[in-house]
Amino acid sequence: NGFRFDLMGIHSKEAMKEIYEALSEIDQNVLVYGEPWTGGDCLVENGATQAVSAGEYGVGAFDDDFRDAVKGAEFGGFQTGQVQGEFNDTGIADGLVGESGKNNRNATSEPGLALHYVECHDNFTLYDKLVYSLKENLLDVQKADKDGKIATKWPASVSEEQLELIKKEDKLAAAFVILSQGTPFMNGGQDFLRTKKGNPDSYSADTKGGIEWTNEPGEYNIDDVNTIDLSMKTTYSDVYNVYKGLISLRKANPDAFGKNTRAVAGKAKTINAGKEVRTNGVTKYTTGDFRIFFNATDDEVEIASGEMTGYTKVIDVTSGTPAESETIPTTLPAKSFIILKK
Repeated sequence: NGFRFDLMGIHSKEAMKEIYEALSEIDQNVLVYGEPWTGGDCLVENGATQAVSAGEYGVGAFDDDFRDAVKGAEFGGFQTGQVQGEFNDTGIADGLVGESGKNNRNATSEPGLALHYVECHDNFTLYDKLVYSLKENLLDVQKADKDGKIATKWPASVSEEQLELIKKEDKLAAAFVILSQGTPFMNGGQDFLRTKKGNPDSYSADTKGGIEWTNEPGEYNIDDVNTIDLSMKTTYSDVYNVYKGLISLRKANPDAFGKNTRAVAGKAKTINAGKEVRTNGVTKYTTGDFRIFFNATDDEVEIASGEMTGYTKVIDVTSGTPAESETIPTTLPAKSFIILKK
């Protein structure tokens, strides 16, 4: 019962409203959403470049502002975001509480009409984006970027140390998206580090080796680019289980995650040289009975004790099943998050 529109901005808001209302008469749970942009110049007036109010709910729109804040924009040159250390604390806070960014993708009163994501079928997989974002690769990539198509060779290998960093950044991105106020959207394989070997538009990759993107293919089987290898769920079970645990937590607490208009977010207070300071890259997010801290910095931070007052439990999602503990840590490792509960 899902209807997804490519380049929804080339349709008028009135047309999208009619489409939603006709479909919802057939199924009141219908999911209608799309890309709130035109992909270029367009003569349509009042185009659907944001979510559209209709009936009892409406048409959802991808929130590219939150996407860009979390992991960097896809166009206009290769950019990084919060998880890689290019901090956009305001954009992160806005996305967590379901508020629109500068593009105003959701002007409705329905947080669920904002689709939060960091990977879809277009552009790089999240893993590939994070590989290109490694400090060892970033400068060359930024020089080679041609509007989302990297004209440099895909790295032959990723070291164990680099892989561990990528895993942390991936899990942090997942926590931002899955626990936010809005509708989380994930691409197939994102939860176990799927790669397309740096190919941002793999629809043109085929088993005959036909590659129509500017990256050099390197040494790999072209079949791998569009194949989702489910054995990677086991290979990267630590990442997969975090996604599973976050989804379980969200589903079990719908009033806290998804539509809570009273959620608040901002920089957290940390202890630095014995003093309380608000630290760039460290976010405090309060919703329902939960308070989540996100540390996107490269360093372990000490959370100010007052920030944890009233919270007596910590939720561990790493096994895939949320588990409660009463041992509240005072520090938060680099590139990680912690979920507290009253």
